[in-house]
Amino acid sequence: MKYYIVVGRLADPKHKIEYSKMLRKSLQTIEQQEESDIQKRWLEILEVYCKTAEEVLGFVNYKKKRWISDETWALAAER
Repeated sequence: MKYYIVVGRLADPKHKIEYSKMLRKSLQTIEQQEESDIQKRWLEILEVYCKTAEEVLGFVNYKKKRWISDETWALAAER
């Protein structure tokens, strides 16, 4: 089962404003830190984006539907 962030919720102005506010607030705390390692800095920024999206937008899960049913496999085996 895969989980995806519901990016479509950004079309709703309420979610868009809330996401922007939380993102700005989180990024400001990172800006105040003095980090010289660019890789570590990038990972912090990436984490902020992901966590904010999880909190504000949420997840949707998709169940993969089997392409060929057991009955179809049985019919194919009979041939």
